[in-house]
Amino acid sequence: MYKLKKQYRLPGFNYASNDAYFVTIICADRTRFFGNIINQDIQYSPMGEIALKQIKMAMEMKENIEITEYVVMPNHVHLIVILKNQEISKVPESSHLPLGDGFVRSGRIHPLQKGSLGSFVNSYKGHVTRSCKAQNFIDFGWQNRFHDRIIRDEKEYQRIATYINENIQNWNDDSENK
Repeated sequence: MYKLKKQYRLPGFNYASNDAYFVTIICADRTRFFGNIINQDIQYSPMGEIALKQIKMAMEMKENIEITEYVVMPNHVHLIVILKNQEISKVPESSHLPLGDGFVRSGRIHPLQKGSLGSFVNSYKGHVTRSCKAQNFIDFGWQNRFHDRIIRDEKEYQRIATYINENIQNWNDDSENK
């Protein structure tokens, strides 16, 4: 069957469920805002320091998440996020937002689900963006959306954790290194 619209999330899956997720968030136009890799070592820019600081703050402040592995690369961020919600919220119903007379909106608006992976990523991207803009890095931006994979078992977790931990050393072969 031909897909009319690309699916970015697993249909019917509750992304507030207490699972482990491999997340990749990419800078706008794959721009190397966060620094450079020289001799297999990353030299963070001030924006890279902000991205790193926000991960560490999330690890300290967010009670419903655990970030077990992470790396800030020149133009993207990889994370393993484990959700630990005490109560798993239901997926909210989508709705049409009211517009003024004469305006038409196609599609539906889906609110962020409390405690969900999307809610965390939205918060992280927002904090990094606001901090960068506050320091006059006005060109900074993210690509829309993010990539995620639900980690299915311990073997897959270990493979992804190794990938994240070796990502800086493998930068020359990275598909994000254009």
